[in-house]
Amino acid sequence: MPILQGQRNILPIDVFLQKALGKLIKVNFRKKSPVVLVNGLAEQYESWFFNMTPLGEHFVVHCPNLFLYDSDAYLKELQQVSVDWVVNRLKQYLDSFAQTPPYHLVGSSAGCQAIVTYASKYPETISRLVLVCPSGLGGDENLPVIEGVSKRDLSSMISAIFYDKKNFVIDEIVQVLKERFENKKWRLGFVRMAQVTKKNSIVKDLLQLKCPVLFICGEEDSIIPIWQAYQAARQMRDHHLDLQMIVIPKCGHAPQIEYSQIVNKDIAHFLNGRKFSKNPEEERFWRRENGILAPFDLDKALERALLSRK
Repeated sequence: MPILQGQRNILPIDVFLQKALGKLIKVNFRKKSPVVLVNGLAEQYESWFFNMTPLGEHFVVHCPNLFLYDSDAYLKELQQVSVDWVVNRLKQYLDSFAQTPPYHLVGSSAGCQAIVTYASKYPETISRLVLVCPSGLGGDENLPVIEGVSKRDLSSMISAIFYDKKNFVIDEIVQVLKERFENKKWRLGFVRMAQVTKKNSIVKDLLQLKCPVLFICGEEDSIIPIWQAYQAARQMRDHHLDLQMIVIPKCGHAPQIEYSQIVNKDIAHFLNGRKFSKNPEEERFWRRENGILAPFDLDKALERALLSRK
């Protein structure tokens, strides 16, 4: 029975704690959807450091290291390595360690090639896709990683990734990559995978996707020019696919690092099934500037981007 105190009913402390604990358990132990983060070529899984914990508040986060360049299994099959080889590794991981599908897949750069190919092969296992600065969109790509390896110019290689070079091209990152590239096996495996992904196109697979897709791109990406993302987005739009796109000004090839806080919020918002507009059929393409989303005309943006590259 409640204890009376004036005009208010006050629960005994033990009943109150039981109710509070029950709510806490319900919130923290509710079933969460699995999210799988797939990194790009040179990034490795550490590139998701700023994303794993925030996304873990909403999802069960997996971060498999699919690009094990110096592993015996990889080097043994070096000449047969392909995007499909990576996709098979992803499938083995999901079958072995992830909970029951459907899965949310989030890729960065070349990692997008793996998850798009996977989604086209196994559409029934996919809930939503997020493509962060995807490669393999059919145009020329500036891959300073290969030149950086051959010339041992790792600082220039990292500089090409970030727009904000002052805060992100730091000695610690250079040192980590230096240690990796000094490993001859790792370097050999890396160059092989870079050659494979550079030749690969995922445009055909993109147009076959049946799940909702979100593009997140840096407007100043010097590795995958923004016009390629615009062009792929227009093709998907014209095929009446479920696509949204967010472009971040003053951002390079790694938005998940340079603008991790807002990218985490946008990814969680999208993966939780929410739209970015009350009129999602009319407003699907956005620029996020100073934290604010503003719709833009995709056709005009593509036209401007194509003119600026000439």
